[in-house]
Formats: sequence, C-alpha cells, structure tokens
Amino acid sequence: DSAGYTLGIGSGNFINGFESGLVGKDPADYSAIADLSSGTVSSGDAVVVSMTVIYTDGTASGGRKSTVIADPEIADLTYGEGFADFLIGRSIGTQTGESFSATVDGKSAVYTNISIEAIYSLGDSPLTVETYFPLAYSQPSLAGKIAYFDVYVESVRYYSVPEVDESFVTGRLGMTVEALRAFGETGDSLADCYRAYLEDKLEGEATTATEGEIMDAFFAELTALAVVKELPESEVLRFYEDYLSSVNTAYQSYQYYYSSLDEFACLYVGLAAGSDWRAYLRTRAEEVVLDRLVFYYVLSDETLAPTEDELTDAFNKCFAEMLSYALEQLDIYEYDYATKEAYQARVNEVKELLLDEDEGYGYDYFAENAYYVCGVKKITSLAVVVT
Repeated sequence: DSAGYTLGIGSGNFINGFESGLVGKDPADYSAIADLSSGTVSSGDAVVVSMTVIYTDGTASGGRKSTVIADPEIADLTYGEGFADFLIGRSIGTQTGESFSATVDGKSAVYTNISIEAIYSLGDSPLTVETYFPLAYSQPSLAGKIAYFDVYVESVRYYSVPEVDESFVTGRLGMTVEALRAFGETGDSLADCYRAYLEDKLEGEATTATEGEIMDAFFAELTALAVVKELPESEVLRFYEDYLSSVNTAYQSYQYYYSSLDEFACLYVGLAAGSDWRAYLRTRAEEVVLDRLVFYYVLSDETLAPTEDELTDAFNKCFAEMLSYALEQLDIYEYDYATKEAYQARVNEVKELLLDEDEGYGYDYFAENAYYVCGVKKITSLAVVVT
C-alpha cells in the first residue's frame, strides 16, 4: 500500500539482498507500524500526504502523493525547511485553506490542496537491514553504495508451499512439464526438477554478477590507458538517442509528479537538480563507445575473437532468451492453443517481429549482443578473481 511494501524473497519489490536481511528475524523483537485512523501527527510518524506543488516560474506538479517522515532531519531535506513542523499536530483530512511555502531544488514553491490521507506511528526499535545498491542500479549516484534500511513490520503472513504439479508448472512457471523435466535426472519428481531449475537459475545469476564485476575492472583499467583520436559519431549518437528515449519513456509514467522533464531527468539519472542531464547522457554514450572500441581491440589483438560456431550458438541463445521474454510479456502459452501448429504459427510471427528492423530489434542487435557475450566469456575465463 502507500505506506510500505509487500515483501517476499524474490518478490522484486526492493533491491537484491534486502528481503534476505529479514529472514530469521522475529517481528516481535522490533517495532511494528501502527495505523492511526484518528489522532494527530506526532514527530517521527510516517504521514501519507497528497498535494499540489506550484513553482514561482509558473510550472506545477499536481496530484503528488508521498509518504513523509515527520522529522525535520528527514522531511525538510526533500520538502523544504519547516515542512515536518507544518505536519506535526495535524489530523487526517484536507487541510482547508492551508498552504506551505518552501525552497525546493533551488526553486521557490507553494504547496496547496494539502490532504493528510493516513498517519502511521513508528516505534523506536526498527529492524535495520544492511545491504547495498547493485552496481547496475538505475541511479548511478547510488550504485554500489552500502545502504541501511529501518524496517517497521506491519504484518507477517505464512503461506503454504504449493504442490509442484502440472498446473503449477504451466500456470506459475509458464513452461511445459517437458521443459522443466529437462533440468532434472531420469526418475526425478517434478519437485526435484523444480529445485534443479532454481539452482540453475541462481548459478546463472551468480555467473552474470561475477562477469559484470570482472568487466567493470577490465574497462576501468584499460580505458584509462586508451588513446583514441576520434570516436565514431554515428555510434555515439546511437547510444545517446537510446538513453534519451529511455528517459522520455519513463517520464511519460511519472510526468504528473514533476514540474518538468528536466526535474524528472536529473533525479532519474542521479544528478543534482538543475544539472545538464543531456550533457551527462552524451558523456555516458561516449564512454560506452570507448568501452566497445577497447573491448573489440583487445579481442582482436589477443586473438580472442569468437569463431563462427561460437557466434552462431550465442546468437541463437540471445534470440531464444528474447523470444521467451516476448512470449511471456504477450501472454502467449502453448496450452492456450488448440494445436501445436497454431501455437508455432503465433511464435513464428513474434520471431519475425523481433527481427524486423523497424518494428523490432533487428538482426544486427542480436548479432552485436552475441559477439559481446562471446567476448565477455573469453575475457572473464582468463581473469583471476581474488576475494
């Protein structure tokens, strides 16, 4: 809900490692969160507030809904000096005729249409989880940094373990029984095959993470030594336009919460308000192109270039993974079709769409990814990892 998250190992609702930090903890040993349907805001409460923010330059952000901790050291950093004190002592409901003026991100703003929708009392003994933001986190300014989260448990529910049968495999996993059995040994139960499937998936994720760490070190070391007279502008523009497209697409979902694209984009890419985020993305595009040039040079110079067979295998794997993802996103499952032929005909349509240069990704996209995957495998296989 608006005051928290529904969590479970692997739920994807938070950063990796966060939910694992809750395992083995007894909620009774820590402060719980209490929903106050009546009463007033006290210092330290979590307050769900909706409001309209009007800036002096004429822009406005309507319908903003936020959970605010009524503590000056927390709330005032985001919402302006004095906002926590403004909330303290108020009760649930529309604050008729009330407004609040503040300086936010260097701009003067007035909060109007303020409504307190809920108040949650937080105790003084939270469950603190230590984890870190992934290196590939969406906000580069936070990537790789250690983070501490104070957790207040609202409730805990225990779920029975589902039986691993055909309906579980096709409905929950979205795969056929035959595909799941391929992960196990002859005579294994479906439950054993499911365990083997999960182990294979986790091993794959661990391998990917290790390769990522190695390649980060590889690029950091070698790009610092590289001397490039001029970067290919067409490639820089290709990555730059992809980054711009990602920002604009994300903004379409959140534009009502921000006064402008510039305000959103700075937050999205992890920059301070008012920064030149387009120049930042241009620099990132140049860095990616430089990384690729160094990468391809090393493969060629060290005679590590992949063979045709390796490229074919990698291409087929990359394409198969994208096809599987596309079928899942489009809710295309074999059990929904009357015949295998009808299902395969639909799959073939999706294949053609993925390879279409205009409507899909195009052949070159998969070929480039295949080459990169092969190169990464060769380079990481030579690395010596010291832990």
